[in-house]
Amino acid sequence: MLLLGLEVLLLAAVVGFFTLRIRYDFSLSGPRPHVFILLVDALRADRLSCYGAGLPTSPTVDRLAAQGTLFEQGTAQAPWTKPSVVSLFTSLYGSAHRVNRFPPALEKDGPSRLTGEDVLPDSFTTLAEVLQSHGWQTLAYSANRWVDPLFGLAQGFDQFVALATSSPPSPDGAKVVVLNLPAEYLNHEFLKNPALAPDTAWPRFLSRLGFHRRPLFVYLHYMDVHGPYQPPPPFDTRFDADYARLPAEPLSASDIQAMHYLYQGVDDLRHYRSRYDGQIAYFNAQLERLLAELKRRGFLDHALLVFTADHGEALRDHQTFDHGSTLYQEEVRVPLIFQGEGVMPRRSSEPVRLMDVAPTILAYLGLPIPEDFEGRSLLPLLQGGTLPPAAAFSENHIHGRAEIMRRQGNRKVIYQVADQRIREIYDLALDPGEKSNRVDREDAQELAQQARALAAWQAAEQAKFPESGPLLEKEIDPALKKQLRALGYVDHK
Repeated sequence: MLLLGLEVLLLAAVVGFFTLRIRYDFSLSGPRPHVFILLVDALRADRLSCYGAGLPTSPTVDRLAAQGTLFEQGTAQAPWTKPSVVSLFTSLYGSAHRVNRFPPALEKDGPSRLTGEDVLPDSFTTLAEVLQSHGWQTLAYSANRWVDPLFGLAQGFDQFVALATSSPPSPDGAKVVVLNLPAEYLNHEFLKNPALAPDTAWPRFLSRLGFHRRPLFVYLHYMDVHGPYQPPPPFDTRFDADYARLPAEPLSASDIQAMHYLYQGVDDLRHYRSRYDGQIAYFNAQLERLLAELKRRGFLDHALLVFTADHGEALRDHQTFDHGSTLYQEEVRVPLIFQGEGVMPRRSSEPVRLMDVAPTILAYLGLPIPEDFEGRSLLPLLQGGTLPPAAAFSENHIHGRAEIMRRQGNRKVIYQVADQRIREIYDLALDPGEKSNRVDREDAQELAQQARALAAWQAAEQAKFPESGPLLEKEIDPALKKQLRALGYVDHK
């Protein structure tokens, strides 16, 4: 699976390791903790056992959650990878960082160059840059082409290991390690290569990891749960026999065609969903091995672990598949778990945001939070305290769509930018599946006022960084379109 690809990335990272000399002051007593962000692409929260899946998909994640703080209502700031991860790194909404559109250069017959709106400018401050400036050794390993130096996401990393890239080393000095693998890699053909078997890749990487004088910040971007849904045996059939929760549903030809992108040959929705759950179970098994070895080698003795996802996955909940299509909960609700020394074992029902992760990490480490960060520290919640309620926004600006979601408590509003109207309203306490649109029950004047408020919010966000940096242009490697097409981002939506 693509986690095996990440194992190869990790293995490559130890070759010719590059370290920047940084001066820092650190006032905390005791060992400075390592920080690991474990992000699983396309992992929807409600398919994990600890989030109420009803199936044993994630025992390792469940144990991690039992040892730390689990946030039941985490919200991603976008339903697809690039803008969501930029919000994670910068603690900004998409309308502020503006890296929230699907690059026209990647559309079929589109231009051959990226422009400034497709790439994160160097003028923005990232979590990695803050940690790097305070002495952390910053490493990123990404198996997703959207999380790539090409789009400006290597800022602040001493080393960035990418699946493949057509960009030079980033101007801030990050060393970029590149694995130029064919597009077929993304369709799991690489599994036929015994050299990439997990029993050889993980030990080889971990045996070379060694010891570091400085604390580590490691960002790991996994792709095991992302389609196509092809978990290896026995995970491919693990949940078929017991998968009786969902009634049989008639499927249209368009449904079957959409399903075949992620799993060829399937015409049964229950089996389709069970394969997704099998992907989660397979990832969970690999995570167990990684955490056990990191613990054995002492890397978890003083560490903060953050487990999350960039977005969820639609499984025909609202007649859609995959992700990037809507702002419904199946696409924007994400798991969020913090585990580490001083983090209380608890569950929190407080709605939180993916953009809160960066300020929470900095607060946990006793480091200053940049004034530009829009997220807030969740440290009081990690320590058993409370925070006042805060609104959560998500945005979708892909393939001609322009929508904004605002959640305050259990009230969820979806605003259409083009016609400046609120089209959908849900009470998530009474209707967690968002099946009953309440917009017609609302007062028309009140709706118009709320729509104006959302338009003003977007305008204010866009005005925060009116001159975020020069409009860079980067040439697009034709192989990039092929690789993203293999992931379903081109000619699929």
